[in-house]
Amino acid sequence: MDGVRALKVFMVHNSYQVRGGEDSVFENECLMLQDALELDTYIASNDSIGGILSKFLASVNVFFSAFTFFIF
Repeated sequence: MDGVRALKVFMVHNSYQVRGGEDSVFENECLMLQDALELDTYIASNDSIGGILSKFLASVNVFFSAFTFFIF
């Protein structure tokens, strides 16, 4: 592809503690797009939310997550 730049797509997904339809849809969309585009993904999981302290911290980070901010 001389002179043509591939379209770049960044997909973000949060997987839940119980696998559901959203997980399957995300995986299928990635499979469909990865051949045609330059695809990058970020997948987070809420498996770490279990106790009362982690639930409180998750509620505090609803609007802004400093941890995720510094990853990028």
